[in-house]
Amino acid sequence: FNAQIDSGSSDLVIPGSTLNNYSLSQPTYDIKGKTPVISGITQSFYDGTWWTGNFYQDVVSLDGPRASAIFAVMTKQSSTPVTNGEDSQGLMGIAFDSLAVSPLTVVTAMVQSGSFKSDAIGFRGCPATSDSPSVIDWGNEEKNLTCTQNGAPLGWAAVGSKSYYNLNVKSVAVAGKDITLPTDWQTSDTSIIDSCTTLLLLPSAVFDVFVAKIKATGELQAAGLSSTDVDDFLYSQAGLPMDVNYSKLPEISFSLDGLNGEIITLILTGRGYIQGDGTGYFYFPVASQDTSNVVFGSIIYDSFYVVMDRGNGRVGFGPGCDCEK
Repeated sequence: FNAQIDSGSSDLVIPGSTLNNYSLSQPTYDIKGKTPVISGITQSFYDGTWWTGNFYQDVVSLDGPRASAIFAVMTKQSSTPVTNGEDSQGLMGIAFDSLAVSPLTVVTAMVQSGSFKSDAIGFRGCPATSDSPSVIDWGNEEKNLTCTQNGAPLGWAAVGSKSYYNLNVKSVAVAGKDITLPTDWQTSDTSIIDSCTTLLLLPSAVFDVFVAKIKATGELQAAGLSSTDVDDFLYSQAGLPMDVNYSKLPEISFSLDGLNGEIITLILTGRGYIQGDGTGYFYFPVASQDTSNVVFGSIIYDSFYVVMDRGNGRVGFGPGCDCEK
């Protein structure tokens, strides 16, 4: 199964043979002769999609590591599918077990069996413009991925609670100047790192300042875009061909609560937030949202080495693909 990694859930969820809105030419789990461990479960997601199914226990292999775990098999899903078989064939949850239905999640089973050396997962994400492969490091064992001499990330951010990977963003700056954050900053929704969200989602007050600074450089027009193209690129995620000079673009930075009172700062340069698809087209995977928090989507995995450390309740960040800072 080509399952999508989901840091916003904790269970492995894969398609059964009766699943609707799924390409049945793709893999499904055969439940014939098997007895469910848990029956009649329905789960929904933030985007309105949902699934119904049962939980079974079997041996799960993650390209090498193996362990007996309890996972979900979907029998029905929403009209907008959780998984369609073409883009993905299930979800592999890696959040904390407090979010799980399974009493023995795949990650926990791997740790308990010794298949993972630690309860942590490292991600070396590489954009399409890089020749280097992206890597998922189950158990966070490949210390050469960190690009540091001691084999550890450059900084650890504290996770607010062992559920989602919540991060406390203390301040946001564009071109080195702090932005005035909304008065209700992170009161109803905490900031979060979420692998299943493609975009970097910013409150409108932050997004508007950021986009204004990008426009003010004139670099997108210098890269060959018309005024209409610039708006389509920045506000609608339109993919456009351009020859952009990254050094002319402003940085956006996020100061996060670290461990033991420390503050760590993530800096996204133009190369991090304007990304190519490898065919000459470029995208701006950043958008505005109504809530007063930050959602660090998969753009972050293309810009930093990231370690989701469940065992110690923290997220590590280091230099990105090809050891770029």
